[in-house]
Amino acid sequence: MIHKQLHQALEDIAEQLLQEAGHTVPEELSIVIEHPANDRHGEYSTNLAMKLVRVLKKNPLTIANEIKARLADHQRVAGWFERIEVAAPGFVNLFIHWEHWIANSHRQDAFQPENELKKVLIEHTSINPNKSAHIGHLRNSCIGDTLARMLKRVGHQVEVHNYIDDLGNQLADTVVGVLRTSVQQQHTRFGDFCWDVYAEINRKYREQPELEQERANVLHHLELGHNNIAWLGTLVAEQIVREHLEDMRQFGIDYDVLVWESSIVREGFWQETFERLQKTDLFRQESEGKLAGCWVLKQTLEEADPAGQTEFHSD
Repeated sequence: MIHKQLHQALEDIAEQLLQEAGHTVPEELSIVIEHPANDRHGEYSTNLAMKLVRVLKKNPLTIANEIKARLADHQRVAGWFERIEVAAPGFVNLFIHWEHWIANSHRQDAFQPENELKKVLIEHTSINPNKSAHIGHLRNSCIGDTLARMLKRVGHQVEVHNYIDDLGNQLADTVVGVLRTSVQQQHTRFGDFCWDVYAEINRKYREQPELEQERANVLHHLELGHNNIAWLGTLVAEQIVREHLEDMRQFGIDYDVLVWESSIVREGFWQETFERLQKTDLFRQESEGKLAGCWVLKQTLEEADPAGQTEFHSD
């Protein structure tokens, strides 16, 4: 949020400096703000002065000092930086005033006016529902939950989603494992049992590659729904998700919406999207090569990077 206000302040200052010199803002001018690799250079740094050299015809250090002076008094960032320094050949380095941050970060208008506050959707955690959560999942959940809390604190309406991929290969693997392996050791939770099932079936794939075809068949039945395999997948996924939610609640992490991939498919949202995509020039079905049979959505950089495309598998 400081980054956004700093960016807008630098845009204002660049426009002022150019107008005072009788110039308009060039279209190719871009405001670049970075986090210095060395914290001795501050929390933020910009090379705006060097971007303006060609137009203003001044020494970049002179321009940088003008930017520094105007930033110190700019209403968008006034008080948020303890000091602003100029470094050769023309960088402006900014150091956050942490005491000011602590004293004011709770204010709804601390970073932006009330009319700029908006609804924000954050999706995090989104663990495959095929085994228990691990420490890496918790790390991602903590990052997402922290971001949600920060945005709520400054006044945004935040809605937290957890996307449940209950039609993916990982769940199919666990279902195949439940059907085709025998795990004898004791477990206190279903998700822990599924960890061992998942590991065992992957060992069996290496020993019996033909089992991978069974995974494909299970995945097909999961996507179809309303059959024995689909119900088994639902029971597995729902129990594991309950355990995931219980795990996260121990850390004060909760969600507003659980988005189930199976619901997206079975409610017809995916089919409608697919049909709309087929009517565009960016969506085509490959007839040869490794993507033969796949529907491919071209990306804007495809011509520069032939690998820049997204594939969709559809029956």
